[in-house]
Amino acid sequence: MTVFVADEQDADIPADALKELAELVLTHEGYPADTEVTVLFVDDETIAGYNERFMGREGPTDVLAFPLEELQADVAPSPRGSG
Repeated sequence: MTVFVADEQDADIPADALKELAELVLTHEGYPADTEVTVLFVDDETIAGYNERFMGREGPTDVLAFPLEELQADVAPSPRGSG
């Protein structure tokens, strides 16, 4: 498993504990050893920009998730339920 946790905002987060938790959950759920997960903590302004760029929605959101196997280079993912 490869779990990458990055904190790009001002609040302190327990990055090591979150990484360990993600690895534990992925293992328990039976994900293969080559599974990769990235968790990025950002401020409201940054997540709002990502939300508009990738989902076409204005304003901040709590979570954006993108399944890697469905992504194509230079193509923004479609919002869930749009096709």
